[in-house]
Amino acid sequence: MITFNWVEWSNFLSNGATPTRINITDHDKTLIRGHNGAGKTTFMDALLYCLFNKPLRKVNLPQLVNSVNKKKMVTVVNFTTRGTTYEIHRGQKPKVFKLMMEVNGVMVEQNSTNDLQKTIESEILRTNYKTFTQVVVMASMNYTNFMSLNPADRRIVVNQMLDLETLTIMTKLLAERAKEVKGRSITVEGTHTNLITRIDGQKRLIAAASESSGEHIKTLDNQIADCNSQAGECNKQLVELKSKYDAHNATKPDANIDAINAKIRGLNEEISTYRSKSISANTTKSADFKTAQFYASNDNCDRCNQVIDATFKNGILTDLKSKCDTNTKIIEETNAKCEELSAKVQESQKIINDFSVWNNECTRLMNDARNIQNTVAQHNSRKNRLQQEKQTLLDKDNGKVDDLQKELDAMNGEMSDLIDKRAEIAEDMELCGLCSQMLSDNGLKAKIIKDYLPIFNNTINHYLNTMGAQYSFMLDEQFNETILSRYRDNFSYGSFSNGEASRINLSILFTFRKIASLKNTVSTNLLIIDEVLDTSLDKDGIEDLMKIITTLEHTNIFVVSHREEIVDLFDNVVTVNKRGNFATYDGI
Repeated sequence: MITFNWVEWSNFLSNGATPTRINITDHDKTLIRGHNGAGKTTFMDALLYCLFNKPLRKVNLPQLVNSVNKKKMVTVVNFTTRGTTYEIHRGQKPKVFKLMMEVNGVMVEQNSTNDLQKTIESEILRTNYKTFTQVVVMASMNYTNFMSLNPADRRIVVNQMLDLETLTIMTKLLAERAKEVKGRSITVEGTHTNLITRIDGQKRLIAAASESSGEHIKTLDNQIADCNSQAGECNKQLVELKSKYDAHNATKPDANIDAINAKIRGLNEEISTYRSKSISANTTKSADFKTAQFYASNDNCDRCNQVIDATFKNGILTDLKSKCDTNTKIIEETNAKCEELSAKVQESQKIINDFSVWNNECTRLMNDARNIQNTVAQHNSRKNRLQQEKQTLLDKDNGKVDDLQKELDAMNGEMSDLIDKRAEIAEDMELCGLCSQMLSDNGLKAKIIKDYLPIFNNTINHYLNTMGAQYSFMLDEQFNETILSRYRDNFSYGSFSNGEASRINLSILFTFRKIASLKNTVSTNLLIIDEVLDTSLDKDGIEDLMKIITTLEHTNIFVVSHREEIVDLFDNVVTVNKRGNFATYDGI
C-alpha cells in the first residue's frame, strides 16, 4: 500500500514562494472550498505533476510556474510504501527532478538512472498516470473516467489493477524470443541448403579420384586421430576443471578484504591504546605500591628521620590503596578489552585466511587449466604438422581420396548437427506458439479477468444500490458495459444524465480501490473528489456518497466543493482565498 504523508509546493500556479504543505494523514475527511480560481485543485495538480510530470488540468508544463515570480517552482511529495519512505522533488526554472529515500531517519538522494521516471512508476509506485487517476482521483473537469476510456485503455487499467503487467512483460520477452528463434531458423535453413550443395560436389570429387595415397596416409591418419583423441581427452579435463572452477567460484567468501584489513588495523590501534593505558596504570600502581610498602614498614621519614604521625600514615596508606585498586581495575578492564579486541582481530584474520585459501585454490585450478591448454596446443600443433605432411604426400601421389572422404565425413557430421539444430528450433518455435496462446488476451489474462469479473460487477452494483441507482450495471470480458433497467431498454452509459453517470463513475472508483486493496497493487490511502458533488449529485446522492465514504478504512479523503451544507460532514475544512496575486490556505 502507498501511504501519502504530505504534499508541498511553492511558486506553483497561483501559489507564491512560501511553501504550502498539506499533511494528508492528519484527517480522515477534508473539505477544500473557496471561490472559483482561488486554487482549490492546486493540491491535486501538484500531486500529479510531482509524481508523473503531468497535472490533471490541460496546460503546458511551463504554465504551471507562478506567473508573478516566474521561477523556482518546486513540488514535493512524501509517501511510504513497502516499509520505506520516499520523497519526489520536481520543479522548473531551474529544472529539478530527484528521488529521495529515508535511510536511518535521514532523506538521502538516490543515484539518478537513465530513466528516473520509469524507475519511479515501475519499481516504486508500480502504477502509471492513467491507472493512478482511476483509483485516486475523480474530477468533474479535465478527467477521463473509466467508462470514457476506449476498450484498450480499459484493459490496461484493469491489467495493472489485477497485477497482470507481469504477463504483459512476459509477452514482450516472448516476442523477442520468437524473433530470435525465427532468426536462427532462417540462418540454419540457409546453412542446410548450402551444405547439401557442398556434399553433392564432394561426392563427385571422390567419384573422380582414382588413386590411393597408400599405407603412409593411413599411418598419418592414425597419428592425427591419436592427436585428436588426446586433445579430446584434454578438452574433457578442461570441462571438468571448468566445472570445478565454477563450483569453487560459487563458494567465494563474501568478504571485503580491504575493509577487513582496515578494520584489523583499527582494532590493533585500539589494542595498542588500551595496552598503553594498562602499562601506564601498572607503572603507577607499582610506584604507589612501593610507596605503600615503605609507609607500612617504617615509622620514621626517610628524609628527615622524624616520626610519621599514625593518622597521617594511615591516611596515606588508605589513599595509596585506593589508587592501587583504581589502577588494578584499569589494568583488568584494559586487559579484558585487549582480549576482546584480539578475539575480533583473530576473527577478521580468519576471514582473510579463508579468502586466501579460496583464492589459492582458484589459482591452482587456473594453472592446471593453462597447463592442459598448453598440452592441447601441443597436440594441435603436432596434428597440423601431420596434416601438412599428409597433404604434401597426397599432392605428390595424387592420392586425395582419403582427404576428400574425411571432408565429406566432416560435412556429414555437420549435417547431423544441423538436423539436430533444426529439430531444436522447431521445438522452440512450437513452444513459443503455445506460450503465445497462453499469454494472449484470450489466454491466462482472459481466465484471470473472467474470475474477477463477478467481483467487479457485484461490487459496482453494491455501490450503485447504496447510492439509490434504479438499474444494474455489468461489464463483459472485453469491458463493454451492459445496463439493465426496469423501465428503459437499449440504453448505454452515454444515455445517462450527469447524476446517473456520476453514480456509475463513483461506483467503479470505489470498486477499483477495493480490488486494489485486495490485490495489494495500486492500493493507497489517498482519495480526491473534485467538484463532483457540485455538478452532478443531488442532496440524496451526496448523502449516499458520504455513507460510502464513512465506510472506507485507512483512507484520507479530500473533497473539493462549494456546497455549504456539507461542511459539518468533514473532520477538517481548508478554505482557499486569493490575497493579492497569491492563494492562501486556512486550515492546513
